[in-house]
Amino acid sequence: MIIFFLFISIINLIFQDRTDHWGIRIRRLSKAMIVPCLASLYLLKAQFPHHYILLALAFCWLGDLVLMGTYDRTNQVIHESDRQFLSGLSLFLMGHLFYGLYFSTLIQININHIFNQAALGLFLLYGTLIIKEVKARGTMLIGTILYSLAIGAMMLLSINLFVFHRSMNHFILGLGALLFGSYDTVLAFRDIKKLKMPNTYVMFSYIAGQYLIILSLVQ
Repeated sequence: MIIFFLFISIINLIFQDRTDHWGIRIRRLSKAMIVPCLASLYLLKAQFPHHYILLALAFCWLGDLVLMGTYDRTNQVIHESDRQFLSGLSLFLMGHLFYGLYFSTLIQININHIFNQAALGLFLLYGTLIIKEVKARGTMLIGTILYSLAIGAMMLLSINLFVFHRSMNHFILGLGALLFGSYDTVLAFRDIKKLKMPNTYVMFSYIAGQYLIILSLVQ
């Protein structure tokens, strides 16, 4: 399963910048298979699969499908409506939420600990910067706040796991969470602020982040 997952991931990265018909089809098909491969790996290897992880993967998979947009075969272009974009981010928000809920079952956070105070400060700074840069208003502002909270909490919990329970698995989990969080942050900024960011890097951070999280849970 790992070999097949790596094969699908490499194919997806290779075809990230292809704009011809078959390039787009292969990229979309391979992307749709990434999370199911990870879910299969988790179910096969995890001693006690947790429903929070399965829910996180399910929402991420749905987010992948929605954010693929609509393929116009005649003109060989992909259209992504604002509704699809917001729906996709909402699904990923739920994915981050369930990852965070699972991480919270592994640790008891002492809010008085100096590390937690510093990390909480960075977490609040992260959210403030996103809201400031996006310049969201109304419903978008509420969505941006919730999105920032979900991503920030997931990354904060994963870092705490490594700090308080140092192990290679928790290091891998923390690295995966940071990569996954950076993917969604870049995704939001790229689409909302129209920033230029290589597709290959964006997708690599997503694939690597998700894989490292699952890898840390099945070893």
